[in-house]
Amino acid sequence: SLRKHTHYKGNLSVLNVAAHSLQSVLSKNSEAAATGREMQITYVKMDCEGAELDILRNIKEWHGVKKLVFEYSFTKQRDMEEFWKTLKVLRLHFDKIWYNDEGWGNHSEWPWHTDAVIFCQRTNLDISIRD
Repeated sequence: SLRKHTHYKGNLSVLNVAAHSLQSVLSKNSEAAATGREMQITYVKMDCEGAELDILRNIKEWHGVKKLVFEYSFTKQRDMEEFWKTLKVLRLHFDKIWYNDEGWGNHSEWPWHTDAVIFCQRTNLDISIRD
């Protein structure tokens, strides 16, 4: 459930839907590559109302994804250390990462009232997580 991530208050109605994890969807790219088929997913754009960190932490491999764009919800996770940890993990998969970092390194907690958009690119699809 994403209820813990929402900023909506009050008694909300809940609708249950069938879903697949992003990791399971991305693994289909790996299956396609193994059988000589073209990978279908090369670009991922995420805006999950604050659930981005939980999703990003659970991706073990970005099977064929060349570009990732996501909103980092500082309004829900203000600790800058968590942001730097997230970037460290992403750098294992993506060789280029862009964000507006003006003054970010000077704070232990996000001092502004906005979120940030992070752009990641993998130019070498052989980059993968290193144990």
